[in-house]
Amino acid sequence: MNKKKGTIQVFTDFYDLNQAYPKENFPTLFIDKLIDECVIHEVLSFMDGFLGYNQIWIHQQDQYNIAFTTPWDTFAYCIMPFGLKNARATFEHAMSYVFLDLTSMKWSQHLEDLFIFFLQYRQYNIRLNPLKHFFYVMTHVFYVMTG
Repeated sequence: MNKKKGTIQVFTDFYDLNQAYPKENFPTLFIDKLIDECVIHEVLSFMDGFLGYNQIWIHQQDQYNIAFTTPWDTFAYCIMPFGLKNARATFEHAMSYVFLDLTSMKWSQHLEDLFIFFLQYRQYNIRLNPLKHFFYVMTHVFYVMTG
């Protein structure tokens, strides 16, 4: 129980479940590779997903695998909780599926790609953190700052 807020926090140990399932090997890009790939673009925009893993819905038939029992009842997660070993890979796979084709090379194409991005973000009901958006960052400035 969170004494300050008077709420209950659930901590679930997925050790046995994580041992039973094979690890999904979805490749993660390293920051130096990302920077190298960014410099060929004239301009970039950055958006930050809000509560990333908690935007992935669990199939109803799989929810029983991550059920937990409390003194009050047995519950199951509807959205992906923290602690599952494939949570990161599943989230990155989902975001790649939704947004991978949005790589405008030219300044003139970027506004159209942003429009498509926001259409897809609404279609897939993805939540974004509005305080962490950066639009139209020129890559030569980005490269000088990080390189």
